[in-house]
Amino acid sequence: MHYSTPNEMNGKSNYKNWILTLILILVSIQGSIAQQYIFSHYSVNNGLSQSVIKCIFQDSKGFIWFGTQQGLNKFNGYSFDNYLNNPSDTNSISDNWIYSIAEDNDGNIWIGTRNGLNKYDPKTGHFKQYLFNAYETNSISGNYIYGLAVDTNGNLLVNTALAFNIFNPKTGDVKKYAYPTLNSSEISDEGRPIVQTRDKNTWIATDNGLLFFDPQKRDYSGFAALKKMNSLSNNNITALMEDKRGNLWVGSQSGLNRIDLKSLAISTYDLGQKQTEGANSNYIRSIKDDKNGNIWVGTNGSGLFSLTLDRDLKVIEQINFANTDQVNSNLSHNIVLSLVIDQSNLLWIGTLNGIDKIDLKRSKFNQYRKSTNINSVDLKDNVIASLYKDRNNNLWVGNWGSGLNILDRSTRKVEHFSSLFKGNAYITNDFVHEIFEDAKNRIWLGTRDGINLFDKTNKRFLTIPQYFKTN
Repeated sequence: MHYSTPNEMNGKSNYKNWILTLILILVSIQGSIAQQYIFSHYSVNNGLSQSVIKCIFQDSKGFIWFGTQQGLNKFNGYSFDNYLNNPSDTNSISDNWIYSIAEDNDGNIWIGTRNGLNKYDPKTGHFKQYLFNAYETNSISGNYIYGLAVDTNGNLLVNTALAFNIFNPKTGDVKKYAYPTLNSSEISDEGRPIVQTRDKNTWIATDNGLLFFDPQKRDYSGFAALKKMNSLSNNNITALMEDKRGNLWVGSQSGLNRIDLKSLAISTYDLGQKQTEGANSNYIRSIKDDKNGNIWVGTNGSGLFSLTLDRDLKVIEQINFANTDQVNSNLSHNIVLSLVIDQSNLLWIGTLNGIDKIDLKRSKFNQYRKSTNINSVDLKDNVIASLYKDRNNNLWVGNWGSGLNILDRSTRKVEHFSSLFKGNAYITNDFVHEIFEDAKNRIWLGTRDGINLFDKTNKRFLTIPQYFKTN
């Protein structure tokens, strides 16, 4: 049996103290740095039928449904079930191009496709197809089912190219209301959302304006009132979402808008990212709000944005998440087509290259690392060899091969020191193994090429001979 010597016991004690100090430092700085998120990814390699995620929906049983350009997918938390059209089976879905998904009061899942409306019965696992028939008066008004929603009466609200439909799922009755302004074409690759707000008005996205349907008058008379207000940033409406404060957020091909549903006043938001070829931060694809009132916005090429608002609904913080060369901590693609926050407060992100997921719940420990997130810590590298918190509450971070970082926690600015730098930013070696402050408040760095002491007067590092020669 081996018994620990006093030196071994002392070494173990020092190691435990160092680990405890590291944990306390991380916990103490948690509140001063904005939360960063880890992205999980799902692709065709995980069982998706196709990678372009047109829409996302969570049903009442907790399943997450994903509509793609090549099939419908249901995720149970572990694996995907795929539903594809079989031309020889009338119990299959009518088309593989999915625009929209909704659930009625009986738990049936409704799917809008490029070739008809479908009802999925979870009890039988079969689909019932509802196709346009020009010779039937009680038929939906077209086969391009761009948007679906369920109203407070349990009716299915259906957005087609030429008309708004109110479909009773129990009786099969359809009421159609032709649009006052027609879409430019019945054929579109993109969905057009439809929303019934808490005031029971229905808002319908088209490529020629935002329509406002009054359920009492059963017409679009409210649309005229909306047109008199200051206009939207673009008439090609691509996203709709009612927030918890009673505002309607409207995404268009060239801007994000907010409508005060009481006054119908319109405010516009410019995400303001530098435009690159094929990317447009103001081409809005999807919008969702979280439990804290933050607005999440998916764009056509500039990634995902998180907007924090003040009481006047002005943006006080804007964070951009984008695809980079990193593998595990960013978006799969910068075109973000769909967004859903599920019952567990997970944000599901549908992109042009699969699904991403981030946990919006604040964890007890945050990860602090150099990344493309504007709130990340500006470290020289993420490989940490040593840590020290000085008497002024600054955090000293020694990298393994990249030098030293000094983080001012009040301003979040970082000073960098390296053997590659000249002047006061120079240290003798970039492998900073140890950081120590002695009883005389002298800070020592242990590196692979000797010891450096910090000259507080001149804010520079010196070797031992240099330091004691000048002090």
